[in-house]
Amino acid sequence: MKKAAIFILLAWMALAIFPARASDDFNRAIAYYLVGDLELAKKNLDAHFSSRHQPTVKLGFTLLFQGEKWEATKKFRDYLESNHRSLESLVGISLATADVKNSLASDNLSKVLRMDPGFAPAYACLGQEHFRRNDFPAAEEYFDKSLRYANIPEYNILLGELLLKTGQAQRAADLIRPLAESTPKNYHYAFL
Repeated sequence: MKKAAIFILLAWMALAIFPARASDDFNRAIAYYLVGDLELAKKNLDAHFSSRHQPTVKLGFTLLFQGEKWEATKKFRDYLESNHRSLESLVGISLATADVKNSLASDNLSKVLRMDPGFAPAYACLGQEHFRRNDFPAAEEYFDKSLRYANIPEYNILLGELLLKTGQAQRAADLIRPLAESTPKNYHYAFL
């Protein structure tokens, strides 16, 4: 009996120390939000939260997707007061504050990566931050890392947009063409 109690205690502590990886649905929600497709972002976010009971975090993302960034920031901050290790909330608050001309968004994303160096949405958001600042080499590095840690093709859309912006149309075409052929229903690949 004591061994079982100790095992359960250790397993619970491990979950607190080593948070779970982002689901594919959460990765897709972040990717579609970053490319500006709020409908697909919301659909994937709903799928992600259907298996996780985090109504405050979900409400924060819902507000963010509606353009209510200040209200979203408050919801994420409220949740972080009770669970300061919530990677999803830290990503959410960084997206909500990304337009502010300070380093708060990057600081929160760096905090996420210190807690979980393989959390792909944080790399994608950092890539987008550097893309906005015209720091294209750093943006490409972060987009590559997001692809390395999450095996979802949607992060290729972000990398493809970067390649087009930097005048690397052939590389972008080589990256996107196989995805467009394998998933013809995803119009992002066709229009990129």
